[in-house]
Amino acid sequence: MSGRDFPILTPAITYLLLRTTVNVDVMAMFLSIEIGMQNSGLATSLAATAFSGFAMATVPGAIFSVWHNISGAILANIYRKLDGK
Repeated sequence: MSGRDFPILTPAITYLLLRTTVNVDVMAMFLSIEIGMQNSGLATSLAATAFSGFAMATVPGAIFSVWHNISGAILANIYRKLDGK
């Protein structure tokens, strides 16, 4: 089980983990979005490398990347509203 198995939970788990350990809210917000973006890029590149004979192997990673671009923007707006700015 990894972050790619639960793309919606990855930012939430990252935020909560960092918020309880680091206790720096801005850093936890930033990393919760960034880790999701890195996971989506990694999924695409690993699929292209490991399954080069299967052209469709990169499609789930590409869909995951699109989802994280959309959800990352939404989450950034939510964080901004929670921060009161």
